[in-house]
Amino acid sequence: YTRNIKPNWNFGFNFRGLFIDKQILRQARGDRNVTSYYYDAFTTYHTKDSAYWLFANFQRMKHALLEQGGVDVEDDYQLEDFFDNGSSDTNIPQPNLTGRDNPRNTDLRTNIHLYHQYRIANGLELYHRFDKYRQYFEFDDTRRTDDFYDYLIIEQTKGALDRELFKTLRNELGIKGKVGGIFYSGYWAARNYSMDYKWIDERDFNLKTEGTEYYTGGNLRMNIGKEILLKGEADLLLSTNYKIKASLQSPWLQASVARYLYKPSYIQQLYLGSHDVWVNDFKNVEATQLVALATFSKPWLTLSGGGTVTTLDNYIFFIEFPNRQNQKVMPMQSSSSHFIQSPEARIKLTLWKKLSLSGRGVYTNVSENSDSAFQIPEVFLHGQLAYKDSWFNDNFDFQVGVEAHWQSAYYANGYDVPTQQFYTQRSFMT
Repeated sequence: YTRNIKPNWNFGFNFRGLFIDKQILRQARGDRNVTSYYYDAFTTYHTKDSAYWLFANFQRMKHALLEQGGVDVEDDYQLEDFFDNGSSDTNIPQPNLTGRDNPRNTDLRTNIHLYHQYRIANGLELYHRFDKYRQYFEFDDTRRTDDFYDYLIIEQTKGALDRELFKTLRNELGIKGKVGGIFYSGYWAARNYSMDYKWIDERDFNLKTEGTEYYTGGNLRMNIGKEILLKGEADLLLSTNYKIKASLQSPWLQASVARYLYKPSYIQQLYLGSHDVWVNDFKNVEATQLVALATFSKPWLTLSGGGTVTTLDNYIFFIEFPNRQNQKVMPMQSSSSHFIQSPEARIKLTLWKKLSLSGRGVYTNVSENSDSAFQIPEVFLHGQLAYKDSWFNDNFDFQVGVEAHWQSAYYANGYDVPTQQFYTQRSFMT
């Protein structure tokens, strides 16, 4: 919902909900696997001469997942058995965790956002951005199904409850403007952060869990004629990490090059919960990515070809150690580089007026893949048949059709319930 209170003042809000029933052995309608609520409220304001603009909003999202712990699959299982709702047949695949009070993972996020700018002169504007962010994770197992987990660290008489709270407050001050066909911006920012663990006294570890970070960066966009756009951006965490990216957009070629140096996440470095514990001193991760896609276009046919090349050093991922008795899923940092090549081709064919057929194929080759850190389908195909139109004087746009995708067999990631992390595994082929 949105409306103008005055010609220069607007207010609105959004609400979205996800209410998803279980897909395996659902007992009845409303046997939820996921319950999620999101809402926000926003306002915009500008002076009559548009010299000053203000944008503000509040966002809140709570996402709760009732964990089923995967499916206990025998070698002779049949795919259709997965979807036999409410069956009592013990020979078909069963979730490892069943019932309405399964372990529950909850992710609660809120953010208060303010952005406002003032035009100092033609081609020069001063802006300020404020964000107050809070993210709360919780793992709750009231029945304490210890036979499901591979390790028990913290004894609790009334089940398991793990939680982490991450908070940031960021202020950004910058300038921006447009001169001719060139847009520019530059900023300086300070971000206060804190990470609080339920079962850890953060002072006992070398990892810094609260403090202030300082950033600087900027953007540059330049139009060459009416159809070519050049972009460049840089974000620097002073004295340590950075992101640098440049790109080209045109009707015939889209290309970009990006370079990243980023920190390990908190959960990769330090964690203590009911069923897991680790302390790591990982190095920063380095990544470079090249993307290019050339296009040949006619009114009835569009052909594109190109691909993506990615290199990573010191990559961090979660991995399963099936031969261990305790803590089979742990974070790990690769000691060597990874090199991923993904050539692809695309086609779009207009069959009749507004009816189109499109397809995409991607081949992925991981030529250097130490520790099997990347498990990706070698071939991925996607197709779509769609009818698109606009009615009521272009006030109602719609698209209807069918689409499908297929990928070659591969070892899809597993999922670790207590830590909410996906991990590489080599025991079940998807």
